[in-house]
Amino acid sequence: GGLINSTMNWQNVRTLAHITYLFSNQPTADPIIKAQLLSSLNSYCSGLATRSNTNGFGVTINPGEYYWGSNSQILNNAILLILAYNRNNNVSYLNTALQQLNYALGNNAHNFSFVTGVGKKYPLHPHHRPSEADGITEPIPGMIVGGPNQYLNDPVLQQYFNQNTPPALCYIDNVGSYASNEIAINWNAPLVFVSGYFKSLITTSVEEEINYLPEEIYLEQNFPNPFNSITKIRYSIPLTPLSFGEGLEVRLIIYDILGNEVSTLLNEYKYPGSYELEFNADQFPSGVYYYKLTAGDKTKIRKMIHLK
Repeated sequence: GGLINSTMNWQNVRTLAHITYLFSNQPTADPIIKAQLLSSLNSYCSGLATRSNTNGFGVTINPGEYYWGSNSQILNNAILLILAYNRNNNVSYLNTALQQLNYALGNNAHNFSFVTGVGKKYPLHPHHRPSEADGITEPIPGMIVGGPNQYLNDPVLQQYFNQNTPPALCYIDNVGSYASNEIAINWNAPLVFVSGYFKSLITTSVEEEINYLPEEIYLEQNFPNPFNSITKIRYSIPLTPLSFGEGLEVRLIIYDILGNEVSTLLNEYKYPGSYELEFNADQFPSGVYYYKLTAGDKTKIRKMIHLK
């Protein structure tokens, strides 16, 4: 007892206390207790990673755990995975955390983003009175709904599903389905944490090696980002004395989160101007990648997120 063996939720705030103690810098914090907490966190996250690897959509919950607010369970697990990764640099934890965000944003049995206003398909009728009553078709954006609920805790779910329905399918975009389509601030909290973490993840061994120079070349953010299969990258080569004649030697290289080169998209001479190319990531796993543009003696780098 007293160790991290489950994720946090509105009924279980003990895990939050354990995490606070583990990451505390207070001199009175017992190092033995902190070591035990870290060991239990690693053990719990190792189980999550294993579970994710056996699930078709990479989620970290078991079939019996699609209960009211299952999406929050998934994203709270992602928080613990991120915290464990920041303690031991186990990349499998980071990749598993990203899989949970993938699930929430559309890599699920419904091929549907559970976040209003995000993606091509998302909830239009959340159990949220202001969105339903304002006379505007689109709901307020940025809210994550509860998600599949195999225990059918409202009449709408009971009308459309039964005990033989696969757990992950027990969701409906209906304002009356408060047990699957409700929104709550404590469910949005892990969505903000996890999506914000991956957006701000900018320090890697690749970037540490790069000497940023004045912006005389331009490398735009890939679009779309995050992307599923193919994304477009635009860049511009400046007019400089070095660019006359045969042009500038230009290279565009893709790196994984560990700084390993995984693909060379471009390695040729280019004249000044604006260019666009496509990156097909079908053969690569989901994760955070970096693309580095070098033109002559100048370099630029950006981050992109691949979601399968």
